[in-house]
Amino acid sequence: MAQNLSPEEVEALVGDEAQTAVETVALRNFRQPRRLSSAQQQSIRAALTHRLPEIEADLSPWLRGDVTVNLIDTGEANANDLFDELHEPLSIVTFTVDGIQGWIIWDNDSALRSVITALGSELPEEIEPRLLSPMEIGLITDAMSLLTEHLAEMLGLEIQVDTYSQTTRAFVAQHDGDPKRDPQRLSIHLELSSMAGTSPVRIYLPGILPERGEEPVESTAQLPEHLGDVPVELSAVLGSIEVALDELTRIEVGDVIPLHLQVGTPIEILVENDRAGTARWGQHNGFLAVAIEHMDPHLSDSTSHE
Repeated sequence: MAQNLSPEEVEALVGDEAQTAVETVALRNFRQPRRLSSAQQQSIRAALTHRLPEIEADLSPWLRGDVTVNLIDTGEANANDLFDELHEPLSIVTFTVDGIQGWIIWDNDSALRSVITALGSELPEEIEPRLLSPMEIGLITDAMSLLTEHLAEMLGLEIQVDTYSQTTRAFVAQHDGDPKRDPQRLSIHLELSSMAGTSPVRIYLPGILPERGEEPVESTAQLPEHLGDVPVELSAVLGSIEVALDELTRIEVGDVIPLHLQVGTPIEILVENDRAGTARWGQHNGFLAVAIEHMDPHLSDSTSHE
């Protein structure tokens, strides 16, 4: 069973052929359900990318120099766990779309550096976190309004900038969403570079609905509400082999266990140890990941009766 191979043989085993099977796959957060199709997401990204030069031109006078805005990613999110990793002082601009809140989140250090630059002052080497003054808040909200104006025109929405929060207490006081029934939002991750430095800007935009003729991307399972958060084990099985106990006790570092599985062969997806579909393996941000190729349509029936 076990074979101790030379470095050259190991290289041949996991060389070019294996590398071609490693593809970059999209990350799926199962705590954030999806409603928008991949085609609609791609269309939004293309429209936003086309708009970036205009956004840069509008922000350049405010930041007193050249500004570069890059689109890092788009996705979907609700308020669940959205603000868990934030630290005071906050820098959150709240806006509304048809009465539903959305947010622009900027870290405090970047906000401070940007208002100092906007005021024409020299940037210190280090900036101590602090609350912004009313005048500085006005500058930040004006700049973020430029972003919302472009998004509103691009997506056909009416966006009204509302408040600026610097503390958790202030944010919670004006946040009117129910975490369990919070509307889905389009998440937009931008990277803003200027004389003030480079920083991420995250936008959470409500009001984006599935396009006509498209079905929302939702689970086909019709579960009672109280079962929605029940954890279920989802596994991706690359392969398995039976090993005699005698050989198992003699396994050494460097031994290779053949799985008799051709490179590129779909791997099995199991739900609670029952076969539920197939996937291909790849990577996401340097981590091993799998991209689903097929799911059993009867999976919802089997899980809903457990």
